[in-house]
Amino acid sequence: MHPLIRIAALLSTFAAAAAAPSGDGLARLERLLAEARTVQADFEQVMLDKDLKVTKESHGRFALARPGKFRWDYAAPNAQTIVSDGHTLWVYDHDLAQVTIKPLDGALATSPAALLGGQGKLGDNFKITDIGADGGLYWLELVPKVDDSEFDKVRLGLGAKFIEVMELTDAFDQLTRITLRDTKLNPSLPKGTFKFVPPPGADVVGDEASAK
Repeated sequence: MHPLIRIAALLSTFAAAAAAPSGDGLARLERLLAEARTVQADFEQVMLDKDLKVTKESHGRFALARPGKFRWDYAAPNAQTIVSDGHTLWVYDHDLAQVTIKPLDGALATSPAALLGGQGKLGDNFKITDIGADGGLYWLELVPKVDDSEFDKVRLGLGAKFIEVMELTDAFDQLTRITLRDTKLNPSLPKGTFKFVPPPGADVVGDEASAK
């Protein structure tokens, strides 16, 4: 499963002189998420191996609307679009001209993507530990309570206004780090942002009827 389907990294930029967050990390996270009805940002993603060597870099544009709606638009050369309307998930690979359609449930029910989108409570499916302040951010570590999760842990870096960094470590010690920039909180998003129509000629795997 694509890392961005498993994780929804959200953040807002803040002044370099802003104080590091303090207090209970989980309470702060829940407050920040509750205040963000919609989010729009640019993102940068890097994947690192167990020796912390960068194996892949990508970037693009992200949008979210709670509950459960999100959109990731990857830029070339690895162009890809990932869209959820809260019920159905579309994954479009531009190079392969292939669209995969599936329900937004099952494995996604315990993913940070679903949880940060407003579906469920973090404490229901994750053991959460306050790591403390580091590098101007306040860090939380989330470890899945289920044994069959596709990742071992997620680290969230909280800024003064919102999440700034999310790091996911899988069972192979591969790290995916996503940072969002130029974040806008509660913007008015265009109609249709969280709906996807397969382009003419695209190969479609699955169907919307079965996904609902």
